[in-house]
Amino acid sequence: MLIGSDHDSTACPGNTINGPLTLEGNTGGLQAPANTVTGPVRIDGNSADGPLSGEPVPAFRANRVTGPLRCEANSPALLQTDTVVQGPRSGQCRL
Repeated sequence: MLIGSDHDSTACPGNTINGPLTLEGNTGGLQAPANTVTGPVRIDGNSADGPLSGEPVPAFRANRVTGPLRCEANSPALLQTDTVVQGPRSGQCRL
């Protein structure tokens, strides 16, 4: 699953999501970069590498979240960098 992109070659720019975002149980890879979410984010139980070549793990990076960010049971562990969170972080998303 690809939601937004921070790659120049991908025609899927970042999104503004007004409300909660749940990314759960994806087995074909997960990449969610460069988005703005105005609500809680829950990323649980995702597996496999990213959907783009060269992306070895599920990733949530370069996002802005207004609300809590919870990440649990992602395997391999979720890559999350450069994300600004205005709320508590828990699980794999704790810094």
